[in-house]
Order: sequence, then structure tokens, then C-alpha cells
Amino acid sequence: GEGGEGGGLRGVVDGMESGPVHTAPGERMGSQRLGSQRLAVGSLRVSQQGSMRLSSVRLRKMTETVLKEPPLYLSEYGNGDWALDVLSFPHNAVRREMSDMYYLVASMQKRVLDLGHEDIDDFYDWFDIFQMLVQWYFQLEEKLLLPWIEPTTYLAGILDEASRGKLKEQLVARLQDIDECQDRFSHLPAGEVLPALIVALDKFSPKLLEYFNEQERALPKAISSVYSADDKAKLDQRVLDYVRNSEDNHLIMHLLLRPIKNDALKSDLRKQYLQHGGFFQRIRFRKTYEKSRKDFREQHADIVKQFYKRWGSAQVAAVEEEERLGADGNGKMASAASGALSLNPN
Repeated sequence: GEGGEGGGLRGVVDGMESGPVHTAPGERMGSQRLGSQRLAVGSLRVSQQGSMRLSSVRLRKMTETVLKEPPLYLSEYGNGDWALDVLSFPHNAVRREMSDMYYLVASMQKRVLDLGHEDIDDFYDWFDIFQMLVQWYFQLEEKLLLPWIEPTTYLAGILDEASRGKLKEQLVARLQDIDECQDRFSHLPAGEVLPALIVALDKFSPKLLEYFNEQERALPKAISSVYSADDKAKLDQRVLDYVRNSEDNHLIMHLLLRPIKNDALKSDLRKQYLQHGGFFQRIRFRKTYEKSRKDFREQHADIVKQFYKRWGSAQVAAVEEEERLGADGNGKMASAASGALSLNPN
């Protein structure tokens, strides 16, 4: 409910809230990251074989398909640069979820010949929460963050009001393009629909990341020239109040805490969030929060784990198919492809 007893689901136990994350360009991250090599590893050894020709269309699809992914490194947070923290706190929550989104889409792309309704339904259950997070952040920015920042500096280029408004409209439209693919999956082959989803994703992610990066480059110095760490602490409380008064308050709080690796900092933010109302109201609020952690794990974070398991099963089936097709003397190809496709959890 708005403002108070918790948005129910729509987080996660402590271990999953942070999850393995990366802090430098080019590294990988994910939700309990199901193998840091991700799905693209399958192409390496097969491509090195040069003349190897796989008989299984499924195995060939898995080994040749590589989903292009932009740099999804996390910005520093909680390491002393309090002015950067103003931005990196919500930005990293979005980046963290984007990393999982690329994993989910890559899994579907490699299994496109065998995608079922369960895959599509699960992806869109996950995507609904991601879409909500992005649009919630845009509202937070316009209602709270940027009005606080604007007195410190002149916002130019992509950061001025007109330019960023146009950009956000474009980004929301691309999210809607992804959303609208859901109905098309119900009556068209996945191989015809998935490319449109990937095109929309490719138009969405780089632009949003460019916007985040420009904010983090241009604004912290201006913030620290006008405000103090005490001012930022007061802003933090206003941000947590804004989260608390949001319709999906607990869900949003779980998403915001998830990328934070410093347990003490995470615990402190959680305690501040749960300081809500009077004694009995606080008890009720805490109870709904604790319940939402289990819901979030099962109904959002664990979807990535399910896609990893399905990828593993599809990989085994494709290798077995190749072995059957290559039983006339080409069995070594399946063996090499099996090694190339290995993807072990961290």
C-alpha cells in the first residue's frame, strides 16, 4: 500500500541482495552469477577448430550465438565519495538488474529453437519489475534528486530538462517495445520475435548507460562544492522516505540494496528504511518487509537461476543430439563442442 504497510512483492535474503558484482569495465556480474563466463563461452573452442561442422542445428545455434552486451560495471558506492553516492546508489540498482536481463535474453537466444511458454512468461514476470524500477528512478530523479542538484550547477547537454525529458520518453518507448513482444510470442515462432526484442534492448541499454555515466562524470564535483556530507545525509533520509511512500516500496528497497557489498552500510540503510511510524506500525512494516524478501527471491531473483538450469538441460540435449547425428564417425565433433559449451557456476 502506498506510504506504509509495504508493497508486498512484487527482496531477497542478505546473500542474494548483494550477489557477485563487478566494479570494472569488461567484468561480468549477475544474480548468484551462474557462471561468470556467461552463455557466450560456447563459441570459443568450436571457432578454433576451423573446419569443424556441427550436424545439430541446436548445438550450432548455441555455439555461434553471442549476445552483444554493453559495459555494465558498477560505480563506486560507500567508499568515501559521498557526492558520487547520491547518483550511484540508484544507478547501480538499475545496472545490476540490466546484467540479469542480458543473461535472460542470452539464454533465450541460445535456446530459441526450444523456447516454451514458461520461458516467455517467466521473462516477462521478471521484466515487469525491471520496467517498474526504471520508471520509478526517472520519477525519483525529477521529483527529488535533480531539484536538489540543479542549484549547484548548470545542467547542459543531455542533462538539461528538455534533452533528458526527450531521452526518457525514448527509453520508456523502447521498454514498451520489449513489453509488446510478449503477445507476438504467443502466435509467432520465437525465432521471428526475439530479434525484435533484442533490437529494442540494443536501443535502450547504451543510451541509459551513457546518461548515467554523464551524470556521474559531470555532477559530483558540483554537488560537493555546494553541499556537505551532512546535507547528503539529510538527502538520504528524503530518498528513503520517497522509497517508503512508493507503491512498491519493499521491492524497490530490495533492488536498491542488492548491489551493495558493504554489509554494514547495507544494514544501516535497511534500519533507516524500517524506522517507520509509531511502535505498532513499525512492527507491521517490518513484518511485511521480511515476507517480501522471500517473495522477491522466489518471484524475481530466482528466475535467473531457473534460466541457468534450463540452459544446462538444453546444452546436454543438444550435445546428445550431435552425438547421435555424428554416430557415423564424427563423434569427436560433439565431444569438442561439449567441452566448448561448459558453463560452470562460480
